[in-house]
Amino acid sequence: MKEMRLKLITPSNLIKSSEEHYKTYENTIKKSATHRMVLFYAVECRLKANGLALYKNDKKGYLKLYDNYLTKGHKVDKLFDILEIEMKMPKSKGIGTCPKAKLERDGYVNIEYVHACWRYGVQIENNSDSLIVKWLKNVYHFFKKYGDFK
Repeated sequence: MKEMRLKLITPSNLIKSSEEHYKTYENTIKKSATHRMVLFYAVECRLKANGLALYKNDKKGYLKLYDNYLTKGHKVDKLFDILEIEMKMPKSKGIGTCPKAKLERDGYVNIEYVHACWRYGVQIENNSDSLIVKWLKNVYHFFKKYGDFK
C-alpha cells in the first residue's frame, strides 16, 4: 500500500493541488476560516512537493520525509525549516519564524493544529490569526517567486 501511495503522491500533483487551493483562497473577497484552511493546505502541498523533489534521488531521505511529514500530521513549520536548510534558502527573504496560534480561550497551539482550529471552529485571536495567514502567504509566495525545487 505504501509503495502505491508513493507513486500517487508526486511533486507535480502536489504543485497542481497547491495552485488550485491558493486560487480558491485568493478568489474569495471575504475570507472565512474555511478559506484560511484552504490556504494552509495550499502551503502544505507546496512544501511537500518541494520536499519530495528535493529527495527524489535519495530513497532514504525520501522515505524519512514521507514517513515523518507526508503521512503524520501537518508540521508545515518543521518542513519549511528542513527545506530552508536543504535548499539553502536565505533567511533574509522576510518569511520569518512561524508564529504559534493564540487561542481566544486557553493557551497556544502550533501551526500543525491551526487547520483543525479553523475546521472545527476553535477561535484564534484575530491578531494571531492574521500573523499565521501572513506567514502562510509569505511561504507560498516565496516558492512562486523563487521557484520550486526541481
